[in-house]
Amino acid sequence: MLGDDPPHEMPITILGAGRSVIGESVALDLRQDEVTRAVEDFLPITPRGAVRSSRDRRAGLRELGLPYETDIAITRHLASFLARSSTAVGEHHRAVVVIDGRLMVRPDSVLFNGGFFTPQVVRDRVSLALQSWFGRAPRMLTAGNLEAAVAIGAATYARLRAGVGPSMSLVKAGSGRAYFIAVRAPHTDGAITAVCVLARGTEEGTDARLGHPFTVTTNHPVSFALYSSAIRSDRSGDIVALDTDEVQQHTSLVTVLRYGRKSRHVELPVRLLVAFTEVGTLELWCESQSSEHRWRLQFQTRNGEEVEDGGPGEAVSTDVMVAEEAIIAAEDAIRSVFDGRDPDEADLGAENLVAHLEKTTGFGKSAWPVGVVRRLADALLAVADGRRRSAPLEARWLNLFGFCIRPGFGAAKDPWRVGEARKVYVAGITFTNSIQNRVEWLVLWQRAAGGFSAGQQCELAQRVMGEMGLSGKKAARLNPQEERESWRLLASLERLDAVARVRFGDEVVRRIGRDVDNVSVLGRLGARAPIYGPLTCVVPPADAARWINQLAALRRMTPDLAAAIVQIGALTGDPLRDVEESVRATARARLRDAGFDDDALRPLFEVVATSAADVNRVFGEPVPQGLRLEIQAGPRVSQDIR
Repeated sequence: MLGDDPPHEMPITILGAGRSVIGESVALDLRQDEVTRAVEDFLPITPRGAVRSSRDRRAGLRELGLPYETDIAITRHLASFLARSSTAVGEHHRAVVVIDGRLMVRPDSVLFNGGFFTPQVVRDRVSLALQSWFGRAPRMLTAGNLEAAVAIGAATYARLRAGVGPSMSLVKAGSGRAYFIAVRAPHTDGAITAVCVLARGTEEGTDARLGHPFTVTTNHPVSFALYSSAIRSDRSGDIVALDTDEVQQHTSLVTVLRYGRKSRHVELPVRLLVAFTEVGTLELWCESQSSEHRWRLQFQTRNGEEVEDGGPGEAVSTDVMVAEEAIIAAEDAIRSVFDGRDPDEADLGAENLVAHLEKTTGFGKSAWPVGVVRRLADALLAVADGRRRSAPLEARWLNLFGFCIRPGFGAAKDPWRVGEARKVYVAGITFTNSIQNRVEWLVLWQRAAGGFSAGQQCELAQRVMGEMGLSGKKAARLNPQEERESWRLLASLERLDAVARVRFGDEVVRRIGRDVDNVSVLGRLGARAPIYGPLTCVVPPADAARWINQLAALRRMTPDLAAAIVQIGALTGDPLRDVEESVRATARARLRDAGFDDDALRPLFEVVATSAADVNRVFGEPVPQGLRLEIQAGPRVSQDIR
């Protein structure tokens, strides 16, 4: 419709959803002038100097579980980018011009990228917008294969870094943002005093020690407020005043730096050590100047999100900090248990390893932050073969490794860790006659399954289904606890398609009269808001409604049954996932009759953001502190799990 000699109109068909993919399809004729108007609306010729407002970050259409951009005018976003870039290159640069009182970068050339720009009319609109702003159109560079341009560029970059192929110059951009740590509270004039810990353009794999001395309070909660800017050109170590309009605030880290044996507060002089890792994480170390103590602060800077305005509580998360020396001692303890020595000669045994690790780190294991548990997971992987020496060692290894890698994603290097865990999965359990070991095996894959691909989850499900007799084969003789954990494992596989999840749910409902222990499994299977799985794998609303009605018809309504009904019927604001209002109304009435108050039923009335407690309840245990998950419930909710 946007090509040469386009047709006047063209028929299109919009398919229905779920089981009504054909029956509810809609056919209509799309006219060429309608397509042209759509292009013009997305690429309007905006007035000179008109840029996108950066203030209204919350407003805008939110539908189908996705946040939509408030301003759909692509040209206004382009103008904003050119205005911001003027600060980065400097007002005296030859490319910087004044447009109606606003500094903007005037491009000399434009290289189009992506299939969106395949039609000539789209490229012409961009050229026309630039010409209206600057009085002349820039040179349009020739680009082939627009649809694959990004993939080709990424592949070429990877080959050059690996030294494969022809010799070419490798252009490195480094960090696209500068990062700052606030050193005291914001001033009343809106400025923030901060130290630049990473300059914009810093290459991955760079580390440095900042020369400026700082002081921190130990054994007391302290805050590290992280800011970033795509336009500032400060150098690492600079103490600067930041304007709130030119920086983005990221989730702050509130932690306790443990020092000494007593809990008294000590003002300790420290230096900051900074590392920008190859995987895009910003690591900061507080190094004591009066002792050998060192504490690591790890911020995720890749795929991170800006904190929306809404009060200081939304911008702060808490974490505990374990000294590097304590982590090293914990890693040594793991090696001493699994390294192959005679258990009678070892200082530690499998039965008291966790207690020793808690004493060494100074915190109970549920308080260990993600940086600590992943370090311990790596140590356990290094001695994985040691688990084969005895049944108690294998049970302890399976339990502790599963705890340290849960939920299988969310931290740097987790894909590698899951890949190593898959080797354990392929090798299988060693002491198959031990019920405890078989149970720990199932729990491990519940905890790690979030890192499995859809195909890997499918293979895992087939294996578990075979043992449970759900795939036509004779069921293995399972201990009741094994059967419960097997169901929980199947429910945790959120990348299985909806057909499989409906099948599992129907089987749970069929057994619910004689086995109510698995009702929480049904809640996870039918949940409207997956924790990590794609929305396409959510059980269709019709099946969810059927389960709700069957649960509501049970004579005795327990808290677990009520929780499952609320989870399956929770309102998301997404019409493709929400069950009908009549079904929710029936569920509300049944639960009220059973004595449950409206606060417990809120998700059946309105869209409720998924909380940390909700996520922990779904997983059956707290996820590691400091882990950032994206919960897909109605409007997109970015939830820091603490």
